[in-house]
Amino acid sequence: MRRSRLWRTVREDADNEQGATVVLLTLMAVALMALTGFAIDAGRLFVARAELVRTADAAALAGVVELPNLVKAQSAAARYVQANDPQATVTIEQPGSDPRLKVTVSKRVDMTFMRVLSVDSVTVRASATAGRGGILDLVMVLDETGSMRGQKLRDAQDAARELVSMLLPDPTGSTALGLAPFRMSYFGGRNCRIYSYECVPNSHIVGLTGNEGAIVSAINRLFGNGNTNICMGLWQGRQVLFGSGSHTDQKTRRVIVLLSDGDNNPHHYDDSLWPSECEFGHDSGIGAGCNTSDSVTSVLDRKTYDIAQSLKSQGVEIYVVGFGLCGTNDPQTPCDPRKIGAGSADNDRNLLKCISSSSPGTADHYFEAVDTSQLVSLFRTIGGAIIARLVE
Repeated sequence: MRRSRLWRTVREDADNEQGATVVLLTLMAVALMALTGFAIDAGRLFVARAELVRTADAAALAGVVELPNLVKAQSAAARYVQANDPQATVTIEQPGSDPRLKVTVSKRVDMTFMRVLSVDSVTVRASATAGRGGILDLVMVLDETGSMRGQKLRDAQDAARELVSMLLPDPTGSTALGLAPFRMSYFGGRNCRIYSYECVPNSHIVGLTGNEGAIVSAINRLFGNGNTNICMGLWQGRQVLFGSGSHTDQKTRRVIVLLSDGDNNPHHYDDSLWPSECEFGHDSGIGAGCNTSDSVTSVLDRKTYDIAQSLKSQGVEIYVVGFGLCGTNDPQTPCDPRKIGAGSADNDRNLLKCISSSSPGTADHYFEAVDTSQLVSLFRTIGGAIIARLVE
């Protein structure tokens, strides 16, 4: 009898423990589901805010390039927010008198699991301030060869003037622009007395200055003639960039914006005076077109790449716009230095990509215009990237 009672007691205790365990496990499962639900909602908030941060950053950069016209700046920033996140609310202001634009975006994110705590939605916010400022020396290295003659050059001039209008006038005196068009050479050597159409007139070159009128007047004087030698363009661009009028402050940002419509041509006269960086002999059969397999052109391409690398080692940032180039290679395919001078139909495009200061594995400093109507827009994009910086 005692054994039976003892057995019932043990069984009752066991049943009670099992019941308690079931209750505990149920509570733990509920807690785990709640934590999982809250984590999902928190993750949605994190993603939403990350998207808002990117939207605010990009909108501020898009708008600040329109300053000092605050109305246009606000309109440009608002359009960007609307296009990328129509559900977001945006406020845009210019803090103080400095050329800065602050964009604040917010958005309500509906909750799912947090509703059990009576939290139906959470508003996330992000803000960014972009500014124009800093010391800038910039030289436009523009192709004014025969292949650019006509509408192509007129559109290039429009694009160059647009860039000038974005950067000047600068009341702080911190911005200086220069102009270095290129053909085969520049006046001053024997070759220019013999083949004057191949040489850029001195009046087309402008040293670094804050005088908007002087730059625009020189842009207006450009005309297409002669053949293309990008190496000479970079060489002359360097003379202007580090020449008279350049800023000496160590924080100076130095930039070259180069535009070319294609094939790199070696000079075809042996009595010319070339700078050593671009000298390699001559080629009597000028005009290789898209085929760059001849040895002289291959050497010129490599020398062009070398002078670009030298500029970058001096802290110069190079933006490149290719215009109506040979080949079918994707414009966003990164530069391949191994192919420079290799003689492929895509050589011109690859060389221009390698000249640019694009980050490794990208073509972020290389732009390409398929037709002339794209040039002004591309130069505006480059101008925005140059003058606009996130400051907060």
